[in-house]
Formats: sequence, C-alpha cells, structure tokens
Amino acid sequence: MNFSEFIKAYLGKEVDFDGHYKGQCVDLFRQYCKDVLGIDQPAPVAGAVNFWENYETDPALKNNFTKIENTPAGVPEYGDVMVWNKNRGGGFGHVAIFIEGGILMFTSLDQNWPSLSVVTRTVHNYTDVHGWLRPNKKVGIPGD
Repeated sequence: MNFSEFIKAYLGKEVDFDGHYKGQCVDLFRQYCKDVLGIDQPAPVAGAVNFWENYETDPALKNNFTKIENTPAGVPEYGDVMVWNKNRGGGFGHVAIFIEGGILMFTSLDQNWPSLSVVTRTVHNYTDVHGWLRPNKKVGIPGD
C-alpha cells in the first residue's frame, strides 16, 4: 500500500492500532509503519514526542527513518512523519504524516488533533514541531 492508498483507506475512520484509548495519533503512525512502510514497530512510548526523543536508541526508528530538525527554511516531503514537542497534546506531543505544504503552513494526515477524533486532513503551522522523521522507503508520489 502506498501513502495515497493509506489516506483513502483511513480518512474519516478511527484507527485504534493497539486497541487501547480509542483513536490516538500514535495509533495512526503505527498503522502507517505497518501498512505503508512494512517495518517493525517502534518501541512502546508514553506519548508521541517519545518517537523524537527515542530516535537514537530505538532501532526501528534509527534504521528506517532519517531525523530532520525543524528549521525556518525546512519543508518536509510527502510521507514524512511530523513530531511535535511536549507543548502539544497535553505534554505527550503529537505525530502526523505530512501530505503537502511550504515553509509557513502544511497539511498532514492526523488523528486526535486537537481532541479525540477520526483521521482527518489538518492544516498546521510549524509551532512546536520538533522536526520530522523521513522514511528510508519511498511511499509513492502525491496523487498515486
């Protein structure tokens, strides 16, 4: 499954990958790892921000993604995994998958933003974004 197919499959639905706490942003990321990237699941986390913090010590992250810091001129690529800091998500951070955008705003595939919800296309600015994890595997091109 490529990322475009993933969007079509899950948009407007609840993804509860682990069967706990209903549809969380981490569930959507884990489903993406399984369906699109076909990689081992990253280690359990207390919150989405831990994917950023645990990058160096989690082989599933380190071996399958490149960690890219958010900078004023940086623009993610289609399929990059956006990670927010602890200022978001009640201290747990947030994670979403980049669809399109520029240096000021972007649209991503989200779940549980800003509150418990189904999978949505959401527009964000880069406030509190740590950076993004770029999959080593190509996820397709927009519109595939």
